[in-house]
Amino acid sequence: MSKARRMQPVARIAQQHSDAAARVLADNRQQLAMKQQQLDELIVYRDEYAQGLRHKSRNGLNATQMRDYNQFLNRLNLAIEQQQLAMETACREIESSKQDWVGKQRRARVMDNVVDRHRQQEQRDHAQQEQLENDEHALRTPRRENG
Repeated sequence: MSKARRMQPVARIAQQHSDAAARVLADNRQQLAMKQQQLDELIVYRDEYAQGLRHKSRNGLNATQMRDYNQFLNRLNLAIEQQQLAMETACREIESSKQDWVGKQRRARVMDNVVDRHRQQEQRDHAQQEQLENDEHALRTPRRENG
């Protein structure tokens, strides 16, 4: 079995690992997009709630209502902070999975190049062997002279 054929399974596995790492990276990016959407929704909701609070406070709220509104607003702010932290974590996961994918992709390319080099060397060796056989055959075959 030729070196190129022996190396093909290794190159195929390296490509599979690269593909899997690419899927993880895509999943992580999708998770970040979802977290960003959730954060945006929380911010919009908080802003609308705060605007409603300002409007109602102009019309007059008792102390209990004001306390309840402020407590809920504080919970919304806390949820926004937690979502921002979740996004930071997601960004770190993306960076990590990107580095993993780049490394695995590089390894897959290297393995493909190794297989290609072996295949090219085998083709050169085969062509050289054929040329030697043709030369030997030509030397063994008696020449006919015209005449």
